[in-house]
Amino acid sequence: MGTRNHIAVCKSSPNVLYYARHTSPSIVVYKSTNAGFSFSQIVVGQNFSGSQAWYDFYMHVNPANPDIAYVGSIDVWRTTNGGTTNFTNITNGYSGGNVHVDQHNIDFHPTNPNELVCVNDGGIWKSTNNGTSWTNMNRDQVLTQFYRIASDPSNANHIMGGTQDNGTQRTLGTLNWVAAYGGDGGEVCFHTQNNNYILGETQNNGVFRSTNGGSSFSSATSGLSGSGSWVGPLLSHPDSSGIFYTARQRVFKSTNWGASWVAISSGTSGTIREMDISNNTGNVMYATSGSTIYRSTNRGYTFSNVTSGLPGNTITAVRIHPDSSNVALITYSGFGSGKIYKTTNTGASWTNITGNLPDSPVNDAVIYHPGYPTSTYFCASDVGVFVSHNYGQSWQELANGLPNTVAIHLDHHKTTNKLRIGTHGRGVYELQLSNFLFADIKIIPEGFYNSSTNRLNSKDSVRAYLRSSSSPYNLMDSSVAVIDSVTFNGNFYFENVTSGGYYLVMKHRNSIETWSKSGGEFLTQGKTFNYDFTVLSTQAYGGNMIQADLSPVRYAVFAGDADGNGAVDLTDMSLIQNDILTFATGYVVTDLNGDGTVDLADITFADNNAFNFVVKITP
Repeated sequence: MGTRNHIAVCKSSPNVLYYARHTSPSIVVYKSTNAGFSFSQIVVGQNFSGSQAWYDFYMHVNPANPDIAYVGSIDVWRTTNGGTTNFTNITNGYSGGNVHVDQHNIDFHPTNPNELVCVNDGGIWKSTNNGTSWTNMNRDQVLTQFYRIASDPSNANHIMGGTQDNGTQRTLGTLNWVAAYGGDGGEVCFHTQNNNYILGETQNNGVFRSTNGGSSFSSATSGLSGSGSWVGPLLSHPDSSGIFYTARQRVFKSTNWGASWVAISSGTSGTIREMDISNNTGNVMYATSGSTIYRSTNRGYTFSNVTSGLPGNTITAVRIHPDSSNVALITYSGFGSGKIYKTTNTGASWTNITGNLPDSPVNDAVIYHPGYPTSTYFCASDVGVFVSHNYGQSWQELANGLPNTVAIHLDHHKTTNKLRIGTHGRGVYELQLSNFLFADIKIIPEGFYNSSTNRLNSKDSVRAYLRSSSSPYNLMDSSVAVIDSVTFNGNFYFENVTSGGYYLVMKHRNSIETWSKSGGEFLTQGKTFNYDFTVLSTQAYGGNMIQADLSPVRYAVFAGDADGNGAVDLTDMSLIQNDILTFATGYVVTDLNGDGTVDLADITFADNNAFNFVVKITP
């Protein structure tokens, strides 16, 4: 077996199999005509350009014709005679072809096997003639794999970002981005004192720069030496004209806007991957190499190791508080250990603030400081973006409108208060934070609460509605959040309302609709509002909740409204009974206690609440 292996079986002739094996730097292809009992190597000596097949490699066969087979590597290679003669390069990405390089997969039309699509680092291409010619299908597709993004401090519409194998891209405010520089893109940095000076990079810290606001770029590696990270750091000094920093195996400094570089640092080891510099003093700087973090207090000239007590996974980002050089966050890749750590004493000690985040790599974090202190942090992970409104004690997914993809980098444009999210596969998204109302709401669905463990049986989503606090209580906006099983809180955000008075109306999948207490609440745009339904029955309009626990005292919204009509009655009982008889399982509205099974425990809740004529109570 090789380091990577692929088997392809012809659907119409299942006795025919192809097996492709990668052992660096070569790809070797074998064929079987007797259902895999024996294989023979074909096209011996064929060069498939497999030097990076650990990354871009596949083997497929046309489902209707066993003689047409494909090997994907940097390009797509095809045989039309079952490998009797050599495969032919049918994309030629580096030799004038119109298909992007670095192939990852192909698939065939289910009823027309002559029609297929290939996917690669550039997106999607389609062929209607088995790959003889190709059509670019990427128009209006949002597929770009960003590594880093940065917005121009003086022009919020000007965003740049480094991408996987599609260079450094640029937009001036439209959905159509254009290439600014080639190769694999990386970090981008606008100088704080003069935004016309911009640094970017190709793979392994191949620095380039613009002196005219991004209209043109040229190489800027003079003085750099040593090996760099695939995506290397680029920093602007916060208050000094002309000074940029980058790093390879040492920290390099430029005093002429990136035109040339000088190595300045001592005290680090290995290739530096992440860096940050204090905004309010410019003296404190962090640099990371693998799982090790170093701190400098003299602008990068000398560093000391401040890794004690931290995990052994790779550090993916370091972020110093915009208004305090004492406070910083670091994020980690990997699984099974902490993902975010915080220091409040310039790295002398670190505290794990991973909290209830999923066990998934975290790629970046932002301390939200729009010009005044907040308790809000954002983090970007392999499973989405999360927000904390309590300094990282608990986290909730920030999911509305964001696709299910890797969120890899965050950028906060302070002047316009926009949060940009660079994703590795779905382009760039943004949130206008100043237009948002944030609500951190605690609520317990009665059936889900387990008084033995003092927690919910499982997490579940709840929708919060904002209704005007004055008659006729018009619906203004809504938001969905997942209620944590331990803290009972969900972070809701609303983007279509202004500051004012509102009722919070909570709807859980099988609980009674519950309104906040009489008179409503005043919510301020751009800030976080906290509301706790669990502490008193009077937190609900009309006291319409049930005490779920005596110690600690906790209140819950009534369970049992499976049909969502605002009352627990015989209709709900009937729905639950029917699902019991059919042994219903999974995520169903009749599962009142959230254990994944509809049974007598569920009907008990509904029976009790129907007997007590539980209905929703509204102003």
